[in-house]
Amino acid sequence: MNRNSSKHRRQGASLIELMVVVSLLTAVMAFVGRMLYGLIHAEQASTRDLLLDRRLADLAIQFREDVHRAESVAVSDDGTTLDCTGPAAHRLTYRAAIDSVDRTETGVERSAPPHETYRLPGSRPIFRSRGDGVELVVAHPMPQVQFTPSAPTTGGTVVLRAAPRRYSPSDGKE
Repeated sequence: MNRNSSKHRRQGASLIELMVVVSLLTAVMAFVGRMLYGLIHAEQASTRDLLLDRRLADLAIQFREDVHRAESVAVSDDGTTLDCTGPAAHRLTYRAAIDSVDRTETGVERSAPPHETYRLPGSRPIFRSRGDGVELVVAHPMPQVQFTPSAPTTGGTVVLRAAPRRYSPSDGKE
């Protein structure tokens, strides 16, 4: 018998054991990394959706206020421009473009800045005449949160409706 082998015990790990441990750690790190990537992506998408909701809310408030204050409104044939005319040469123009709506105000005292741009990523806004009022239709306004690349995205449509004032300033009746 070999006396050396009984006194000298193995004190390290074999190459195969090290490779197994490294492989397991790699698999765990890949799984954790994919989960973190998905969470970060979902958080970014929800932040975008929140900002878009806020922009739509701001646009809805301003649009309705402007149209209600107007004495007359006119929509262009192609639906990209809305002109609101108010008292004393007060005029507002809304222009719809891909991903945005521009608002320009000319005339009297301004309740808002003379030019504003509402960015609406992934949307295609248009104006339509509807009965005694107008509509601003924002098609596919929200990128939906995707947790996996195969998840379907469904767009929506937001319709903002408003009508110009129905009374004259002199009589104050609706």
